[in-house]
Amino acid sequence: MHCTVKKTLSAIIDSGNDYLVALKKNQPTLYATVERLIAERPMRDCYERSEQRHGRIERRVVSVWDAPTDDDAEAIDPAWRGLQSLIRVERWRQVKSPKQFPPSPQSYERSYYLSSRRGQSAYELSAMIRAHWHIENRLHWVKDVQQHDDSCGIRGAEAAENLSALKSIALTLYRVHGYDSYKHATIRFANKIKELLDFIRT
Repeated sequence: MHCTVKKTLSAIIDSGNDYLVALKKNQPTLYATVERLIAERPMRDCYERSEQRHGRIERRVVSVWDAPTDDDAEAIDPAWRGLQSLIRVERWRQVKSPKQFPPSPQSYERSYYLSSRRGQSAYELSAMIRAHWHIENRLHWVKDVQQHDDSCGIRGAEAAENLSALKSIALTLYRVHGYDSYKHATIRFANKIKELLDFIRT
């Protein structure tokens, strides 16, 4: 586990708050341990939801297990301070389009989360995870993919921070003025500086 993650978790627990974090495959030992514990131990709670929108059918199953306690022989790395719950999220998706025949094959994704909340229901944890996805899709994904933050050549700490702040302001202004698509808004104002300035002042 990276040292910064350890410090962040400690700061969260010391402040009297809780964490809910995604477990990445770049921590292979912990990832394998969580998979094994989930396979061997009884599930505490489960929540399932299916919905159809935007031409897509999606089924989500959120399952929760109690994490091993500190005195358990299979206790997880103590660096995960306050760890109480192991969460698995499974998603099945299928695109349904009247123009597509045969229909697209069903895709399957599985992800894991760790939380310091004990006794939280699968329904409540599902809502928290969905809220995180909303933030990711509305801000981080746009900045990473459409604004190319990851490939930006600016490396100076202050310059990179200032540019990131300006991009966030631009996203906010576009949405306040009714633009759901950052791409369309960027094309709209790319060569219209005066109009863009008026747009910012309103």
